[in-house]
Amino acid sequence: MIRKDLPPVHQLCQSIHAAHEAGIRFGNAEGISSLVVCSVPDEAALKEAQTKLEARGVKHYMFVEDDFGDQATALATEPLQGSRRRILSDYPLWKEGA
Repeated sequence: MIRKDLPPVHQLCQSIHAAHEAGIRFGNAEGISSLVVCSVPDEAALKEAQTKLEARGVKHYMFVEDDFGDQATALATEPLQGSRRRILSDYPLWKEGA
């Protein structure tokens, strides 16, 4: 999940940082994970999404960028399968410039 208030080049980079860190923590070396990028408008919404994930027991990694004053910029979840994917259904898919 990425913040839409960041420039597109940073949206790409920050989402990759979060996915990489989540892969280290939650990855399955035997399987292939899909990557879906959702978006939120800003840091407050990203932190709200984190709270919802925690309440639902979803493992996740919040990436905090020190180059942006230690702001939370992106988060990635553990791989979600089946009906657990619906947990993210309230968040729109990322679109450049949207």
